Amino acid sequence: MGFSQNIEIMKDDVSDGTLGSNNTFSALNSEVAEINMEPALTVSSENGTNSKLATVNVANPINWEFSPQEPVCGDIININGSASPEDKINAFVTFEKNVSVSEGEYEYSLQNVTIVKGLGNSFTVEARGVNNLNVRAKKVGWLSKSANASGDTAIVSRSDVPTGTYQIMIDGDAKEGVSEVDLKITASQTIQADSNGNFSYSYNTTAIPPGNFEVKVGDVTKEITLRSKEEPVLPAANFSTNVSEGYAPLSVQFNDSSKNATSISWNFGDETANSDERNPMHIYSAAGNYNVNLTASNEYGMNSTSVIINVFENKPFPGYTNPPIDSDHDNLCEDINGNGKVDFDDIVAYYANMNWIGENAPVTLFDYNNNNIIDFDDVVKLYNIL
Repeated sequence: MGFSQNIEIMKDDVSDGTLGSNNTFSALNSEVAEINMEPALTVSSENGTNSKLATVNVANPINWEFSPQEPVCGDIININGSASPEDKINAFVTFEKNVSVSEGEYEYSLQNVTIVKGLGNSFTVEARGVNNLNVRAKKVGWLSKSANASGDTAIVSRSDVPTGTYQIMIDGDAKEGVSEVDLKITASQTIQADSNGNFSYSYNTTAIPPGNFEVKVGDVTKEITLRSKEEPVLPAANFSTNVSEGYAPLSVQFNDSSKNATSISWNFGDETANSDERNPMHIYSAAGNYNVNLTASNEYGMNSTSVIINVFENKPFPGYTNPPIDSDHDNLCEDINGNGKVDFDDIVAYYANMNWIGENAPVTLFDYNNNNIIDFDDVVKLYNIL
């Protein structure tokens, strides 16, 4: 990156001459401009001339960018930039946190604070609205440092912090009448540009709360917004059916009610192809017990649920020739003897075969009182239909 720097050297009053000079020079260079002004300034009088040479080093300005542009808690902030070759640059990360006071005391903890390898690792904790401040850091054992407040502000600093992952506890006594203590926490490190002037720096945001925080590299400060990390939401598979048993061929309407699913897959349990329809209709043409499975998926994972569909062969009741009929299509078989009408003989056939129904027929088709069992009340219900 090029730059232009104007350098002014002024001489307005020369004790032994009559000439003042105001010279302006311009430097343009992609790295470091070293300007040798030969001469930089010349003055003359009747006695002769005199020159002054000067060497001016113009350093590259510091520029940097960060990624990702919309970080969430726990992301690694990567900083890449340019400066003068071999330049040492100070980097600061600062965030603030309001901490509630309880019974005159405040407390705040930072978990998994990562100190990476670098030059001059240090941190500073500033607490406002307090009588004192205690900072304890644990890597293997606890190390403590405390300070009393000056006015209402207490500051604890630590330099040359070893690399590692720390647990940090911050606490102390608040000023009387203070309901919230303002904490300002700053971590700093010195980074060095390479021979081309490039540098990189990274910071783990695991310990930073959501909100705005400040990064300063050299003399360039930027505010970064850290968003809350969304907890993974797994899908929850769920569905309903219009019937769970019946005579073959049995048409079953499946209705998906899964939550947080971006896709679903039905396995109907009868060796037919899977379906990704939301609410499919499926026909079971043969008697059997079919395990129907629904799998719901999203970017975080999968979840499944299943039910059994019982399909029966429509057999005549013992002693009768024709199978029972649902003549009014209400999912109840009232024509027990299958003679095309509901009559007293249907009541006799039903009463005589109540146990047989429970073992050989879909109960829901003969449970007239809808209590999930075959009982004498069903006989009464059937009689009332006559």
